[in-house]
Amino acid sequence: FLGGSMDKEAAFTPSFVQEEAELNEILQRLKLAGSDSSVQDLERLGAILQAYLEAPRLLDPHLEDISDVLMGKARDHVKNDVEPDVTLFKTIYTFAKVRKPTVVVQFFPHEIVDLERTVNYLFRYKNKSLQNGETPSWEVMYGLLLWISIVVLVPFNLSSLDDDENTGKGFVGSLVDMCKSFLEDAGKTKDAAALVLANLLTRPDSSKQ
Repeated sequence: FLGGSMDKEAAFTPSFVQEEAELNEILQRLKLAGSDSSVQDLERLGAILQAYLEAPRLLDPHLEDISDVLMGKARDHVKNDVEPDVTLFKTIYTFAKVRKPTVVVQFFPHEIVDLERTVNYLFRYKNKSLQNGETPSWEVMYGLLLWISIVVLVPFNLSSLDDDENTGKGFVGSLVDMCKSFLEDAGKTKDAAALVLANLLTRPDSSKQ
């Protein structure tokens, strides 16, 4: 009986975030920790998010709080130019994967000052890793690119940006070149770079740069 089958399925579908109390406690601890992050709390947060892969809309009431904590920490990394916390960016990736990148980025910080800082931070992180003979974390690069994809939509004059400090080229040209290099990747960084390019190149003023 079809109706009975649907009712039975609905009975096993959670109608709320069952770990809500724990989720709030984790977010509060991470928030109070400042720039420091507890690996255990981040991993547990990632596990809670992963559990809602089949019912991601249940997380909607918590998206802003989750983003505020995770991206607040990412912003601190960029602002203070410190080594990225890979576990933090793995959790950001899980957050985007579960609820959809184009949904979660709406809750990311998006001030003009974030654009240059984040692009330069990503450029330095990738180059430093390669120079040290290390493989850059794709989760870190993915998270930063995803953040850049929303910041480039902020209305402001692109010509007000300085030339790229790493290449000496115009800022937009350097950003486009960097994203094109990520398009050669086979992983998720390719998707995030494509989103940056799509958002950047549809700006009316991008063709002037």
